Amino acid sequence: MKATWFHLQRSRIAHSRGSHGTRFVPWAFSGTNPRHKPRAVATSGPLRFLLLAAVLLHFAPLQGRAQETLTSTQLNLSFSYQLPTPPTPESVPDPKFFTLNTASSNPVSFTAEVQIDNPDDITWLSATPASGSTPQLMTVSVNPAGLAPFTYRGRIVITAAGASNSPFTIEVTFDIAGDRELRVSENVLDLQAAQGGAAASQNITLFTIGTHLGALRFDTSTATQSGGDWLSVSPSEGTAPQGLTISANPAGLSQGAFIGAVTIADTSVRTVLVQVRLTVAASPPQLSVAPAALLFIAAPGQNPASQPLQVQNAGGGQLGWTAETATSSGGNWLSVNPTTGTAPSSPQVAVNSASLAAGAYNGSVTVTVLPASGGGSVSVPVGLAVGVPAVGIGGVVSGASFSTEAVVAPSSIASLFGVNLATDTASATELPLPTTLAGTQVLVNEVPAPLFFVSPTQINLQMPGEVAGTAVTVVVVAGGVRGLEGSASIAPEVPGIFTLNQQGTGQGAVLLANTEVFAAPVGSVPGRSSRPANRGEFLSIFCTGLGATSPPVPPGEAAGSSPLSETLQTPVVTIGGVPAEVSFSGLAPGFVGLYQINVPVPQGAPTGDAVPLVIQIGGRSSNTATVAIQ
Repeated sequence: MKATWFHLQRSRIAHSRGSHGTRFVPWAFSGTNPRHKPRAVATSGPLRFLLLAAVLLHFAPLQGRAQETLTSTQLNLSFSYQLPTPPTPESVPDPKFFTLNTASSNPVSFTAEVQIDNPDDITWLSATPASGSTPQLMTVSVNPAGLAPFTYRGRIVITAAGASNSPFTIEVTFDIAGDRELRVSENVLDLQAAQGGAAASQNITLFTIGTHLGALRFDTSTATQSGGDWLSVSPSEGTAPQGLTISANPAGLSQGAFIGAVTIADTSVRTVLVQVRLTVAASPPQLSVAPAALLFIAAPGQNPASQPLQVQNAGGGQLGWTAETATSSGGNWLSVNPTTGTAPSSPQVAVNSASLAAGAYNGSVTVTVLPASGGGSVSVPVGLAVGVPAVGIGGVVSGASFSTEAVVAPSSIASLFGVNLATDTASATELPLPTTLAGTQVLVNEVPAPLFFVSPTQINLQMPGEVAGTAVTVVVVAGGVRGLEGSASIAPEVPGIFTLNQQGTGQGAVLLANTEVFAAPVGSVPGRSSRPANRGEFLSIFCTGLGATSPPVPPGEAAGSSPLSETLQTPVVTIGGVPAEVSFSGLAPGFVGLYQINVPVPQGAPTGDAVPLVIQIGGRSSNTATVAIQ
């Protein structure tokens, strides 16, 4: 508490009964102010009561000091400006001044703010300084740059704490005279667009005319009679002269005519109007054919069932089409019926393989749009395997997630599905993994792939590490017979989490770190120990497709433990949507193509028997597995 530098105390009275002689004032000051040291004041008779009243009145202003009143030498400022030809910096109006003070000339602190009535987006008025103490000479300036002939209004607002007339305003007017206004190169635009197609646009020029040429600030607005907000202009504001792009977006509009307008206003709110008519025509026909490829499997001497093509019109209007076939070998074994039609339709594609020798054959069906419908064509490749191995379309997938996206990563564990892939079922029993197993090979871009397992309909392999690009050829050779060439899509990283059901769903292959206990509900894994993990407890997640490692490991060989092969990128792991800190990401020692990620269960992770687990790396997300958390 701040000390009070005075207080009142009672003094003794020295006098003689019945005497009217010298007396002491019964109240006196005491305190720390050197100007008010304790003292006695000699007085006589009733004068002491007057002195007492004076003392009390002197200290009455404990209620506060009287407020100041702001004053100014100018309450209104007027500027005028004649647009020059051409405009020059020297023609800008000179600043004007006023002195800010108080009626008592006592200093007060203040701030000065500029307010502009029109236009509200251009700061043509300024005042300095922005703050200070009275008395203060204030400088007020105006800038006509970009302004059209007009009368502009604003004010300087002075705010001072303790001033009875705060806020205090100085009104400002700015008259600009001259001949300058906006014009456009075209006032009427006729735009054409296809229904559901791309936006139509046209460029125009915004410029100024008049005796006093020069720049003018502008802004724009758009309006349409119907169809919603399909009209736009760019840029929407700026300084003329300026090129403008008027655009009409037909998205969501029906076929027909639509009317709109672009209004361009200068700072005086004088406007220029651009009328826009948009004609939306029916979208042109657009051919769509599915599936993208066809595969036929036939035993020697037999014909497989026909397969349909779906011919669709993804655009507007009517789409007429014709279809024809071609083969690269084996003669004319491929046909389509009908060979002409109008979309939508489903022509049937058939093969006549009964007379063909065992082998792999390739052909195509080409669907062509009739010229009256706009032209264009789509070719569908057709593969025929007669008694030979064949990889299914989209048949090479992650060996962990089995994602139908059918994209795999180099050095990852993959599964290949097809027919006639092997004459027997066999699993690799030694390391490095063999590239021939039970007489079967898988050639990826003609490079033999290490094999874990082969069967007539499925092969588990490690993708070679040296493949690049976005697609590779895949061929199975079984018993010396080369099969029909297929393909696989690849990407540098394609994360997949192994799951206990071996289908890429449900309980993940996740162990409590440094144990053989699954992070799963108690008793849920037959023949194995399991329990939910605690928050903060470390997990080991087993997966594949995490990409390149350092040091690299040759295809088919098991990863070492000294040094560990760590991924070049650190994956993002979430448990129940909560990020987990990755302490290790790399190849699992002693295994081929198997990756391991170690993470602690986040403290904020939810609990439950099936908490979602996801890995992200290289812009791709894994399948969603689950773990048990308690």
